[in-house]
Amino acid sequence: RVQAGSARDGSTEDRRDLWELVRRLQSRARPPCALQDLKRLRSLLENDDNLLPAASALQGDGNSAWPNEELEAAGTERRLMLSGLVLAAADLSFLALPRPLHMAWAELCREEREAGLHFAPWLRGMAEVLAIPLYETLRAVEGLQVM
Repeated sequence: RVQAGSARDGSTEDRRDLWELVRRLQSRARPPCALQDLKRLRSLLENDDNLLPAASALQGDGNSAWPNEELEAAGTERRLMLSGLVLAAADLSFLALPRPLHMAWAELCREEREAGLHFAPWLRGMAEVLAIPLYETLRAVEGLQVM
């Protein structure tokens, strides 16, 4: 585990762990992986499953059907899933740019269209397939604020 501040003053192992975490999150934020994580998150929310196990469950109160290691692994995996989805949502924030910044994007898209690339359908598809469902699902996660 990487602790706050450890990469700044710490060992090569801490830096490697932090680099590995960043690499995993960037990979999870890619559209195909984000869509898979989004489907898993929706399933968890529909089943009213606990997204992150409570600390008391991890301490082994004797009533849990899962061993502590499995609960801890499931909690870590779900935190990575949520972090990846939040990063994917941040990556898509360009879809909601203010007008002055949007105009710069529109100009870029116009230049790309002249080169034979069609960004408008790609942006529309990205919004319909990933962005809208992603923001709606993240809004349903208790304690998470999505604008």
